Amino acid sequence: MATLLSLAVGGLADGALYALIAIGFALVFGMTGIFHVAEGGVFLVSAYTYYELAVEAGVPVVIAIIAAAAGALIAGAAIYLLVYQRMLKGNRSFFSIFLASFGTLVVLQNGLVLAFGASPVAFPGTLLQGFSVAGVEITWADVVAIAAAVATTATMAWFLRMTLTGVRLRALAENPQLTSECGIPSSKYRILAYALGCVLVVPGAIILGYTQGIEPSDAPTIVTIAIVASIGGGVGSLVGSGLTALGFGFIASVAVYWLPGSWSEAVAYMAFFVLILVRPSGLFERAR
Repeated sequence: MATLLSLAVGGLADGALYALIAIGFALVFGMTGIFHVAEGGVFLVSAYTYYELAVEAGVPVVIAIIAAAAGALIAGAAIYLLVYQRMLKGNRSFFSIFLASFGTLVVLQNGLVLAFGASPVAFPGTLLQGFSVAGVEITWADVVAIAAAVATTATMAWFLRMTLTGVRLRALAENPQLTSECGIPSSKYRILAYALGCVLVVPGAIILGYTQGIEPSDAPTIVTIAIVASIGGGVGSLVGSGLTALGFGFIASVAVYWLPGSWSEAVAYMAFFVLILVRPSGLFERAR
């Protein structure tokens, strides 16, 4: 039983980490309609920025976190200005923008390989230390991941529902044309949603570095999890995306109690497939 409980706690922590990865993607996709698969590249840029400053250069953690957020914003801004903005102005199709985003991800991934090499880089094992409760081992990484996911999801849900800016972002998601006709600058709020989505990847990037290390080849996995959580949770629902990511991590972890480890992610993807069959629109409808 202690083994099962340890797997459950680890699964919740993994799911929380996945939620941190997915929320930024869900925000951009839900509010702007951009299938931002290049977020995987932004994620890695922020992780490597933090690593170079906090781990290699010994810069204080707070400054390194701020720099990682700045790195994510700079990378995201470059992608938006050079790729998305031009394609949106040209009224390119959803699929064309998706392909451009995917191509951007490949370019970023290979650029990181040239800059840092293809081998994984390891962060200090500080967060891998922990404590035991009733025979269940809990690491500080588990605590930080779960707390960060809860805080981020709750803050963004409050922001979108209780602030004027958040309400306007939701209006943009529902009806961009009507939003513009009401005098709300759609382009300004689209850029804001995109910028928020880029910054939101930073906590997950840093925590992943401390728990598993980082490498450029992580990008496809990051994007896949973000897409699964965003679709499974319901397009536009950050809470739904977070819950789907949480469930994905929990199922993948607990499954190894009964099945070989190689089956863990397969079982989680099967659960996602069943969810889509039962609820094609996801756990939650688009927030209104």
